[in-house]
Amino acid sequence: MKIIKYIFFLVILVLLQSCGSRKLPEESVKIYEGQLNLMDGYYLINSYDSPSMSQSLKGIDSFFDIKIPLSITFVNLKFIDDETLQLSYESEGFAFKKTFPGELKNGAFYLSSNRYFIGIPLTVFTKENNFERVIMGSDDNLILERFEEKVSRIFNAVEETYFWESYTYDRLYKNIHIDKEGNLIE
Repeated sequence: MKIIKYIFFLVILVLLQSCGSRKLPEESVKIYEGQLNLMDGYYLINSYDSPSMSQSLKGIDSFFDIKIPLSITFVNLKFIDDETLQLSYESEGFAFKKTFPGELKNGAFYLSSNRYFIGIPLTVFTKENNFERVIMGSDDNLILERFEEKVSRIFNAVEETYFWESYTYDRLYKNIHIDKEGNLIE
């Protein structure tokens, strides 16, 4: 009977060790099912804020791993449904569209998400937590975030690796920042 209690205790510890909510940034708004279209719109491709560990501010092109011509200053993001994001832009008669699969959870749109825990808590284990997500900012802007965490422990020896990027992009509005032809007003 003691062995069953001990195993039950270890299973609970494993579950607690591998679980945990992924908090949204303080300057964000939680999105619920059917509300992703609130983030539809035109966004500048270069970020204006980066409270992350990375050195330089990045553009949307590097986050989504696509090529955007130098003449393009903004892109259009549109959520087709709660599992598909479409990014598009037009340049000199050329129209570019690409869709990205994902999933709405915990108030954000996750492009990728991977987490696992293997081992015995507090003694020998490996834990990994990676994700890329799109978040609605509280100032009606767009926040793109990438996070990687790897923790390995063998008794007292602990090896940890953390990487975090967070970039903020301005939303553009018709008749304010974008003229009737779709050109950016500077």
